[in-house]
Amino acid sequence: MPVEKELANLIKNEIDLFRRTELLRVDLEQRYDFSTYACFTAIDDQRTGTINQHNLPNFMVRNGYYTTDNETRAILRRLDFDADSKVSYGDFCEQIKPHSYLRPPKTLKEIQQEEE
Repeated sequence: MPVEKELANLIKNEIDLFRRTELLRVDLEQRYDFSTYACFTAIDDQRTGTINQHNLPNFMVRNGYYTTDNETRAILRRLDFDADSKVSYGDFCEQIKPHSYLRPPKTLKEIQQEEE
């Protein structure tokens, strides 16, 4: 496969990931019991005021998911909106809320139909 085709495939996969993540953000925000502060403190269980390489994997384990150190670092980099090497409450809020500035996300049903 030519390099250009592989690159286009990589970019398409990133777009698909964005769309799926956006749907999850929208669904989460629409829950009656959703609160960004409650979500943040659920991860920041020791009340350090940041999400870090210790409390994020602990949160994931408590919820039945196991992340490698590299995966944890990758997640933290995505959440660190201002690139100051720590995920503050402000960073978290900025990344957890929907980013529907590209175009309205497809519904989960539409995405599933495309994959069939």
